Amino acid sequence: DFEESYRRLRGNKAIDYKQLGLPCKLYECEVLVNRAIMRSLSGQSRQAQDDLATAEDRKFESRHDEMVRSAIAAVQRGGKSTLYELPKSSIFRPSKSKTANLKKKNFMGHAQVLSSITDKDTFVGFMGVKDMEEGRISPRVSPRPGRKVVEEPHKVLYNFTPSTTAELEIKEGQLVMVVSKEDDGWSNVRLRGKEKTGLVPTSYLEPTTNGLGS
Repeated sequence: DFEESYRRLRGNKAIDYKQLGLPCKLYECEVLVNRAIMRSLSGQSRQAQDDLATAEDRKFESRHDEMVRSAIAAVQRGGKSTLYELPKSSIFRPSKSKTANLKKKNFMGHAQVLSSITDKDTFVGFMGVKDMEEGRISPRVSPRPGRKVVEEPHKVLYNFTPSTTAELEIKEGQLVMVVSKEDDGWSNVRLRGKEKTGLVPTSYLEPTTNGLGS
């Protein structure tokens, strides 16, 4: 999903995956080239040209020159072009410090029965878990809340100054409409009477019963 990939860049020129153990970077111009190719194949020529114009301006490495040039030529002639892919040699390798504590360790030792009303009672776990495993009770599972929230009014708790073009400035006390909530701690909101939306920290917002006009 190139739309989602571009949004996740949040105005930055690249994402460096080195801290995750993946020796590669994903550049903004690479995402734009792929999105332009797909838009061109979908008949969205103007949007594809806009993406390529931005990609031309955001080139970062010398190899991007040929990538953007080839994509521009393919879009102009209405033909196909090869999508950019991460190098197949870039295998995820977490550092040893990340995997050192993955092996299970028993810090407390093994549980033992110290007192029981019957000499045959050797169970040392939680009775609730045992009852569920043996079918005597059913587990209560709360439904996972949906990721998307449509047109839900919230009150702004703190001032927020954006650091990228994808974010939106908000002031304490304002009422905003939350268009969607993401699972990374950010919400997409719009202000009263405005069409433009932007990202703000979800922790800066509080649900309210006050409605918002258009």
